Amino acid sequence: MQRCSKIVGASGQRLLIIIFIMATKKQKQYMSFEEVTPTAKHISFVCRSMQGIGVEKVPGIGIMTKIRLARKGITNAQQLFGQCLVRDLDRKKCKTFFQSFGMNDGLQTDAFNAFKEWADQHL
Repeated sequence: MQRCSKIVGASGQRLLIIIFIMATKKQKQYMSFEEVTPTAKHISFVCRSMQGIGVEKVPGIGIMTKIRLARKGITNAQQLFGQCLVRDLDRKKCKTFFQSFGMNDGLQTDAFNAFKEWADQHL
């Protein structure tokens, strides 16, 4: 998780990932911060390996996009990232690809930025 410390917010303040753990006597319930805000989903995605991660964990990807991607055989984040690599991580080309799955401009930007930052951190 050392790579996560490189993530800096727009105001220059470091962003923190907070994980809330609620425990009961019978069981532990975990609510990860990534499920609370889009920014947290981005941070969580960028800070970890893509291995075994479903496309729904990629910022900008919701349930409908997940279904549309699955119809084309893209079910995990690695496969989707591969499509961006084929397009040389070019913003315009990747966003056009995302648009073909019905993603609006904001969602396209969220997904592209997550993949770009992941590549900068891990490659």
